[in-house]
Amino acid sequence: MEEIELLHISNDIANIYRQFIRGKRNARKTDIEKCLTRNFILGTVNEKRSNDKVQVRKYGNLSIMVDMNSLDVLSIYNKKGGNESYINIREKEALNKILGIGSDEMNNKILYQVVGASGSGKDYIVDKICEEFNKKKVISRTTRKSRYKGENTHLFVSEKMADTEFGTAVAKTNFNGYRYYTTYDDIDNKDFYIIDPAGVESMKKQNKLKTTSVFIKTPWYIRAWHMKKRGDGLKNILSRLRNDKVEFKNFTGDLNFKSSKRMYNYFAEEYRNEEI
Repeated sequence: MEEIELLHISNDIANIYRQFIRGKRNARKTDIEKCLTRNFILGTVNEKRSNDKVQVRKYGNLSIMVDMNSLDVLSIYNKKGGNESYINIREKEALNKILGIGSDEMNNKILYQVVGASGSGKDYIVDKICEEFNKKKVISRTTRKSRYKGENTHLFVSEKMADTEFGTAVAKTNFNGYRYYTTYDDIDNKDFYIIDPAGVESMKKQNKLKTTSVFIKTPWYIRAWHMKKRGDGLKNILSRLRNDKVEFKNFTGDLNFKSSKRMYNYFAEEYRNEEI
């Protein structure tokens, strides 16, 4: 396979990129050159701003101007809003492998711990984010029975299996008489983990993990409506509201949102700008 020649960037371009792209403040110059090379290859040509010597391509929200003779990046511009260039995830991942992008990212990968009371919309919104932006969520284990046929929010295990795994779990808690826990294999290479405050505290002891807690603080009456909509009985709804009032009373996350929609908007912007 023919080696891909990287674009060349100045220190000024590197600094502009670090300012534009979230999570890239400490990115190395060579890594930025790889990302910009990938983005330029996959980007859409701006015919109005391009000519025989200089070409401008847009990838996501990021426009890249390149001298086609020297392959020097002349400028980059990250414009939010307007028409966004389509990003093909498969093509992006294929070029990542060729260029060696992300080969050492696991050490810096953040696991977002999503916390919210019953009916806050955390499962729905995490699934939506994962589906739209090709992210992965942790499927934790529990001894409780599934609420409905085909429920995929947890791995439902027997008490016997939990007896062998619970003691060495990376995160674990008891709720309403059931055990909830996660193994190291469950969280490997995942982006989101729906968890409770006790689980967040438990994971703070794990020095290997880089985590950020996300708290969805949805009002009780909206949560009650969500629970009723999914088929919970009145007695169960009232019980959960009482328990959650105590459990979440003093909890605050690293990131805090008043609704699941606001959480979605935050991460949508985060991932649209990710590695572009």
